[in-house]
Amino acid sequence: MLDLHRGQGLDIYWRCSCNCPSEPAYEDMVIKKTGGLFGMAVKFMQLFSADKRDFTPLLEILGLWFQVRDDLANLVDQSYHDLKDFADDLTEGKFSYPVVHAINAQPHDHQVLSILRQRTSEYTVKEYCIGLLADMGSLDHTAKKLVKLETQCRNIVAELGGNSHLEAFLSEFSSIYRSPSGEPRTFEHLSFKGKNFSHMKPVSSGDCSSRVQDCLNNHQNSSS
Repeated sequence: MLDLHRGQGLDIYWRCSCNCPSEPAYEDMVIKKTGGLFGMAVKFMQLFSADKRDFTPLLEILGLWFQVRDDLANLVDQSYHDLKDFADDLTEGKFSYPVVHAINAQPHDHQVLSILRQRTSEYTVKEYCIGLLADMGSLDHTAKKLVKLETQCRNIVAELGGNSHLEAFLSEFSSIYRSPSGEPRTFEHLSFKGKNFSHMKPVSSGDCSSRVQDCLNNHQNSSS
């Protein structure tokens, strides 16, 4: 329970202070927060079960897989956007996995961090930010990370004796980051250069560029 609160506290601290964590720090936070929730649920079930095995290794990887997948879905999944606002993690200023990778991979490019600090609800600005994440390779990196985490989950499940329901769950939720052939998906997005995500409405080059520049200028003015 303490680890769960520590993880949640780190998430809130990074968001409120606009301090981007490293990837290992982000993963440790998620294992404490999301993995901790999974662990608590399993411990409650074990109160009424004869199976008292330690599932911690599986739950930590499963929690990390679940959260990283949710981070990707928030940016690129149409069904997710139908239930919530478009890319609302960006509006909340959240350091999600793709954002953490982009900022650490390109430390001298401050565009993503500047947009995150704005807590913008502008559709075109958020679309532009997703385009930056794609161009920096962060969405592709996230897809590869998810394939790796899924493989780790499946290996641990097999070591524990197998579980067809959990394996089916992993398969059903993998389509967002796996292509039909099973390989990690690749993401290309430059709507202001004529390319679009399939679920995004076209945005004119002038409209997108001017709104993004206004957003960045507002941040610079507020910081001075």
